[in-house]
Amino acid sequence: MPQITQFQGSLRPIRRRRSSTHAIPSGSINTKISATSPPDASKFSDEFMRERSSFLRNDLPNLFNDTGIDRTAYAGTSSIHAVVISIHILLPRVSHLEASPYGVCADRVEFRDPLTKYDSIQGYLFNIGMLGKAFRPEFVLHDVRQTGPHQLTTRWTMSMNIWWSPIPKYWSPTLEFTGTSVMDLDPASGKFIRHVDTWDSLSSSDQDYLSLPAVADLLGQLTQLYQTPEGLEQPQYTLLRRTSRYDVRRYEPFVVAEYDMTSAADPGTTNRRRSAFQSLARYIFGGNTAGQRMAMTTPVMTRDNRMQFVMGQRLWKNKKGEEEEEEASSLAGLFPDPLGMDREAISIRKVDGGVFAVKKFDGFAPSDEVRVQFGKLRAALTEDGLVVDDDEQGGSPEASGPVGSLPPYATLAQYNDPSTQAKFRRNEIFVPLKSFDLWAGQ
Repeated sequence: MPQITQFQGSLRPIRRRRSSTHAIPSGSINTKISATSPPDASKFSDEFMRERSSFLRNDLPNLFNDTGIDRTAYAGTSSIHAVVISIHILLPRVSHLEASPYGVCADRVEFRDPLTKYDSIQGYLFNIGMLGKAFRPEFVLHDVRQTGPHQLTTRWTMSMNIWWSPIPKYWSPTLEFTGTSVMDLDPASGKFIRHVDTWDSLSSSDQDYLSLPAVADLLGQLTQLYQTPEGLEQPQYTLLRRTSRYDVRRYEPFVVAEYDMTSAADPGTTNRRRSAFQSLARYIFGGNTAGQRMAMTTPVMTRDNRMQFVMGQRLWKNKKGEEEEEEASSLAGLFPDPLGMDREAISIRKVDGGVFAVKKFDGFAPSDEVRVQFGKLRAALTEDGLVVDDDEQGGSPEASGPVGSLPPYATLAQYNDPSTQAKFRRNEIFVPLKSFDLWAGQ
């Protein structure tokens, strides 16, 4: 499995429309900034910078859970909220705290990202409160590191949902951003005086306030029409980086029911895919030795002449126990066997997960279009210096995909039922990466 280099801890997935409380800890984090005496900032010792870093690591994971931000750690000042968040989101309940002379940000702080700019805490707090209510954002803190004598930088992922859409069937986009927050401290006071966000979806020359590429990125996400079916379970992942051309995600292990399309009697591509889909659907809807109906999931995946239905994680965990999940190597006895002719063609197997580059596109995904999108993905990865693990999980030497359109290490994922119109369909191509550095380019 590919390894993420220069990255501390383990990743957990973003769960759509739920409170996100995940963070990447570094050791035991118990440090709090005192509310009664200022830190010795004049020396900017290693210990002082570790304290600042630990404070961010310890507190930011509570932004959207029932615990909320630790008010005592914030020394009773509302100013802190404008500094420690690398995106414009916050619970309203922390915005009315009393002032304190030992808050961790100065009275006037420069705040800037590609879409907003403030030189006062009051304006910034109004904006983040409004966005928090309007978009119900989710936040993952990946890491905090010292990047200068008086500077800390965080790495994060944020997603926002248009939950109030008047036409959710046709328009309900999710806005996703990944990037960094560079936070400068005043050498004299030890308070944060500058906070600048950058987005991975923009080049270094396009990070300016209200740059045309930043506005285009936002509008592009707002006008996306492809849909992910509501209420269907899918493999769990954490978005590590979102660029303008592809995502990088870390997937947790999951289980699939897999149909070998080389066993189909009809050699035609369309008929082979139809036979595979019908057999897998028959299996999960009760065509098995237990007569058990299983929940529908998404996406349907095609890799190396094999079609795969994702088996629900809840079913897997309920059968084997969560404490055994990471250790179990055999799926024997956990799922019922197929019936009749499907017994030879369908197998149940575990997919180990790992780090993948993912290219999204809409439409019905004919073979020609799949090849075009795969070529764009490989070209973008080569340009960015990311190496594809083309030996991952083996595979036959011939291309596959929809049959003949992808190499055996690549996967086509299709999320929607066959009746969904082309412009609303979500398709993705996955390729495994040999390694990924979360801080590359910083």
